[in-house]
Amino acid sequence: MEKAARSSVGLSLDRVPVIMVGMSDKEARGDVNVARVLVIDDEHDVADTFAMLLQTFGVKVCKAYDGLSGVAAIDVFGPDLIFLDIGMPGLDGYETARRIRSDRHRRPFTLVALTGWGRKEDCRRAQEAGFDLQLTKPVSLEVLEDLLERVRSDGAAAPPRAG
Repeated sequence: MEKAARSSVGLSLDRVPVIMVGMSDKEARGDVNVARVLVIDDEHDVADTFAMLLQTFGVKVCKAYDGLSGVAAIDVFGPDLIFLDIGMPGLDGYETARRIRSDRHRRPFTLVALTGWGRKEDCRRAQEAGFDLQLTKPVSLEVLEDLLERVRSDGAAAPPRAG
């Protein structure tokens, strides 16, 4: 059975920490293609729990607890996949997505709205803000596994646009 190496690193970006969490020994040695996933959610418990769940799929995870820290973390972490909460105070998920997409020099990634809102209007707004996909909480493990597998096999090839 493979042992998992766990670590936590706090980076001060605009005085809000961005946390990178561990991966398995095999992934650390570079034996597999490790997807890099950024979770941006103002609810610490939600972000922490979702990051732990993602780790069970063997991905490297970075967490940010607000939109500004999330935008800054992209250039530091270089994610293949970003899960971004919509309903955040201050810089909400839509504006965070617009800022993320405004920098055309970033490497490609898939941007997923992870939200409790699932109306047609919410999907339209997500698409207009630059999201590739909108998932309504709670996300099924099958959907999550399929998305992570696509990112692993295709790099940051975006799934069909939200809508």
